[in-house]
Parts: sequence; structure tokens; C-alpha cells
Amino acid sequence: QATVVGSSNYTIARATTFDNKQHIVLLGPDFNVTLNNNEDSEPLPLFSGVQTFEILVIDKNQDLASLGSRQSSYTILITKDLALDSLTLRVHGAPSITERDLVPSFSRDVVGYKLEIPTSGTSVALVVTAPEDLMITVEGIPTLSGVETRYFPMRMGRTDIKITVTASDSSQKSYVVTVMRKKPTSANGEMVTSSTLKQLNITGGVLVPSFDPNVFHYTMDVADSITSVVFSAEVVADDMRCEVRRG
Repeated sequence: QATVVGSSNYTIARATTFDNKQHIVLLGPDFNVTLNNNEDSEPLPLFSGVQTFEILVIDKNQDLASLGSRQSSYTILITKDLALDSLTLRVHGAPSITERDLVPSFSRDVVGYKLEIPTSGTSVALVVTAPEDLMITVEGIPTLSGVETRYFPMRMGRTDIKITVTASDSSQKSYVVTVMRKKPTSANGEMVTSSTLKQLNITGGVLVPSFDPNVFHYTMDVADSITSVVFSAEVVADDMRCEVRRG
């Protein structure tokens, strides 16, 4: 059994027999190669996942098609690692955030990453590349190597993005990017929850005290001539909305 790690696409076989009247037949997933004693094969293609190679030692005058019981048969399992070649990302609302901000930096063998984005970063798109024999999904959605995914919305706090590569033998490897979207803070540095307002304005008077996301009770005096007021508000989280009700 052998394991191939990295981007090796081919392997070369060499075998030696004890009898020069014999030769070697190498059987692969979709080919067979006849070798003379102590002779290197041509480069043989490798695919991601597990592949089985069989080596037979037969008489030189023996026909492989008529071979009955396979004596002196050797089996080699070669496992080629499943891995992404690269991972880049784009953050809507925070263009300065890139894959350079991943912790740790991207490596084929590292499957878990963390990315911090500001409150303004509302969604994230990925561009991943992998060997052509691998199928890629991002959050369960089939994705082409080197093609940007759709933008995935980021909630306040933690959102996990799962990337899975699948080989032809159905073996899989998954990567996870944990995105931490910072929660907004008020002017005094206190954390603001996602169900609070970012801004609040009311026509016809002055709020007392001045608006603060963490202050929930206000008063406002208006002149006798004011017959209506208009509310305008901005919510902190994109997935929230606000309603104005008369008490």
C-alpha cells in the first residue's frame, strides 16, 4: 500500500523477477502494461482517492487473456490525497478583507480556518480550485473550479462555510471556513445586539436623551402646531426590520 500526497498526477512502476523467462504485467483501473524484467513503466496516471494496481508474473509465452488462476499476484493500493489547490474569497461590504486574512493561511493540508469581518461585511463569496478529477461543493452547491460562488449571507456572530471535495471513488474531504462577523458597538463602546437600531430620527422635536442603541426609553416635547411626526430608523442587522406602534 502506498500514499501519494500533494499534486502528483503520475506514478512509475518497476518490478524484478527471479526468472528471465518470465515477464511482468501491471494491471490498473483501466489499462494493463507489460514490463520486461527490471524495466520502468511509462508514467501511469493517478487520480484522487484510492486506486488498485495488480502485478502479475507470468511466462513470456503465456497469454494474459487465457490466464486462469493468477499465481504470483501482487496488489498495490495507491491513495492520492484529496485537497484543494487554492482558496480565495471576497467580502461584500468589506473589500479590503481577502484570503490573506484567513487564520491560518491557506494550505492544502489544513481543513479549518477562521475569518473575522467587520459589521459592514454582509456576505462572502469563495473561489476554490482543485484537481480536475475532483467534484467541489460549497454549502452543498456544486461549484466549478476557479469560478466564483454566489454570495453567502453572514449573520452577526458565527457562520460556517463548508467546502467538500469528492473523488470518483466517492471518498471525500471537507474544509470549513468559520466567519466571525463583528457585532456593532455604540458610541461608548458597548456591544449592540442585532435586534437594536443603529439610527433613529423623529421630525417635529428633539429626543431626550440623544439616541443611543442601548437606551430604550425617550421623551420628546412638540409645539401645538405639530400635528404629525415622521419616524426614520436604520436597523443594525440586514435580516431585521422595525415597526412603529402607538402605545
